[in-house]
Amino acid sequence: MPFSLTFSRGEVNRRRGALMGLRMLIVGVLVSLTACASNLSPLQERAWDAFKDCQTQAPSATLQQITEDGGLSYMTREGRDVGIMQQCLQERWDYRFR
Repeated sequence: MPFSLTFSRGEVNRRRGALMGLRMLIVGVLVSLTACASNLSPLQERAWDAFKDCQTQAPSATLQQITEDGGLSYMTREGRDVGIMQQCLQERWDYRFR
């Protein structure tokens, strides 16, 4: 015996409306995430890339701040990671320290 479902026109419209609302919500969230994803200047992007690259050698390093001019400050839990991070940033990314 075949199975069949019957929906009233109002129920079909409610389901379509719910699906449309869900789609709009998903699109809104995606647009918001994309807009917030990269509010960094090119210099700040470079600083972020440099830090993440060098953090692979100094894993206890945590980024504290990236300035508008691309400067960065960081902290480490391991004393030796300070020197490793500084050397990496100087040699691979041409950072200078005071």
